[in-house]
Amino acid sequence: MDVRCSKPYVGKRLAFYSDTDPLKEICLVGNGETGACLYRFVGAVATVTFTVKFAAANSGAKRRSANT
Repeated sequence: MDVRCSKPYVGKRLAFYSDTDPLKEICLVGNGETGACLYRFVGAVATVTFTVKFAAANSGAKRRSANT
């Protein structure tokens, strides 16, 4: 998990941009759904990135013999 905090916003328009389409604005409202961009936003923004890695079938764990 990676948490990043942006600089405090004081009276600015709050918009995000996608890595895949940097010209497209992403505007979020309080419940996380898309909507109109907030104008004169005052506060702080933190972004959280979760990375999920699946364990491999033989991840190095010792196998038990059926005879033991």
